[in-house]
Parts: sequence; C-alpha cells; structure tokens
Amino acid sequence: MTILGTCSVIILLTENLSVAKLILARIRECVEAHHFKLGNDSHRITISGGVAIVDNNDNLALSLKSALKVADQQLYTAKDMGRNRIIINNEADPI
Repeated sequence: MTILGTCSVIILLTENLSVAKLILARIRECVEAHHFKLGNDSHRITISGGVAIVDNNDNLALSLKSALKVADQQLYTAKDMGRNRIIINNEADPI
C-alpha cells in the first residue's frame, strides 16, 4: 500500500556505470532494510527509481532536462514492474 509518494533527484558524478549501479543498489537495500519509527509503530518502506545518463559532451542544460524526462519514464517503468527496483536505460535486469 502506498501511503506517501515523493520524488527526489540524486546526481552521481561518475563515468563508471558499474559504480553507479553499486551505489544505487546500496541505497535501495538500506532503505528497504531500515525500520522507520512513527510513534510506537515501526514501518518499512521501499524505493523505486529511474536513471538516465548525461554525456559530458552534450549541451548540459538540454541534457539535464532530457535526462530528467527519461529518468521519470524509467521510474514509472520500475513501479509498473512491481516497485522496489531501479531501472537504468530500460535494462531488463533492474537493480
């Protein structure tokens, strides 16, 4: 059940996609494992995300705008696939 949904942006400055995948997987796993306290109750949450890659050689302003659009589309793909996953460039095997 979704109680609260919010969107955030994380910008990773790396040229290594494998490193980015490890970082994002760790964030997702840590959030999933954490017990959030609200009063006397404990809650667990998951995150879904979409990732887009910006090439340093492109016009940065246009690239960021395009990347946010792609990442948003990837986010909805992750949610449609069952949530608690991160999609990068429409990869069949999400993080």
